[in-house]
Amino acid sequence: MMPLCFPLLGFQLVFVFAGVLCTLHCYDIVATCVATSHCVAGNNMQYIVGDGGFKDENVRDAALFQGCICVEGYDCQLFHSPEFSVPCGAGIVKRTHDGVLLEKVPARCEDCQCIEAPGQGEGDRVVMEVSRIILSSVPRSGNGWMRKLLELSTGVGTETVFHEKFTVEDEFGNGREVKSAVYRKRTGLFAPDCGLINDCDRVKMSEGRGVIVKSHFPFIPSHEVQNLEMGNASDVGVGVFHILPIRNPLDNFDAWNRYLQQYNKEMMNLTRFLDEWTRHHVFWQEKLPYSLVQKYVYRFEDMNDEDKRKKILNTLMLKGNLAWLLDTRDVDANFGLNDKRLQMRKNGHVDQLTLVDGYMRYTEEEITLAITKTKPLLQRYGYYHLYIHWLKMRREYDKFLQEAQNEFKPNGYQLNIQ
Repeated sequence: MMPLCFPLLGFQLVFVFAGVLCTLHCYDIVATCVATSHCVAGNNMQYIVGDGGFKDENVRDAALFQGCICVEGYDCQLFHSPEFSVPCGAGIVKRTHDGVLLEKVPARCEDCQCIEAPGQGEGDRVVMEVSRIILSSVPRSGNGWMRKLLELSTGVGTETVFHEKFTVEDEFGNGREVKSAVYRKRTGLFAPDCGLINDCDRVKMSEGRGVIVKSHFPFIPSHEVQNLEMGNASDVGVGVFHILPIRNPLDNFDAWNRYLQQYNKEMMNLTRFLDEWTRHHVFWQEKLPYSLVQKYVYRFEDMNDEDKRKKILNTLMLKGNLAWLLDTRDVDANFGLNDKRLQMRKNGHVDQLTLVDGYMRYTEEEITLAITKTKPLLQRYGYYHLYIHWLKMRREYDKFLQEAQNEFKPNGYQLNIQ
């Protein structure tokens, strides 16, 4: 059985299986702070170096105090149009002498502006006091799974850009009740009362300096929004840390279309999906200013292995400094790993045998198209040799079927083998 390479930050890991070299280059992009030409007083911004007169004794990374901040009375907004913008969510610094919290402006963000904040009770937007930890994925690649694991591990609920509805499940995984997230003015997001996991004994709403936010941007601007001016409604800003699941594109495509079919929505063709899948991952990892933010990328398929899942979660807690950002000491990365509500399901998660036998689910043309359109990302995340295996096995399987058909033709029988 072909193992997948498991990403360990800081170096590359190599597996050898049946003479095939499987290499995964791991990305741990550390945030850098860069002075930009638009960071001037006329834009209601101030550039600071060192601590700049700002202080927070709990901040472990001094780089937080290098770069642009919005001056007092202004908050940072990432503009898409005059009608639509989202909070930058790029961090908060505290002024030493009076304790005033001021927002950071993401480095090299040309579309980020400092906008005058409304006073108390005026409008819906207030000075943001919450940094955003962004969990962004292509749909059907484990976003909800990771949200529930993080909620049980930290005791803090996750939030979302969508006004989502979700089904509460019992201990056997059966749906019991449909609930809706509620809007929180403090974060500008929607949050279930007791987390997506709906465990009121363990999980509370975020009250710390950071919040974990679900998004599918830019893969899905929004299914619900029709107004073109609001076309980026699922954007969450730039954030202070990125959690980025990735799933091999063909299985992701299959799962996404099954979801669309379930809700009677128009299905995607493979070419369009592969383009959007690539655009999504390139956006978060290579496009400024997002590429400058520290991030953790992991593979959905590795979450199916208990040992790898534990390593992913523990590394994520450490690299994301989640205990500090969520302002909680009740962090136990192992708490949810064996919870019955988060166990693997045959219809929802990919085991190793199903993954290796993927060539049975796709045609030679589909596998070839995926390799052609996504090869750089397949190579980056250790899927390339798996897809080459699929392609080889698919061709051999198709050849076998053709030979079997030809063998039975002289006897007057026609096999119909799928």
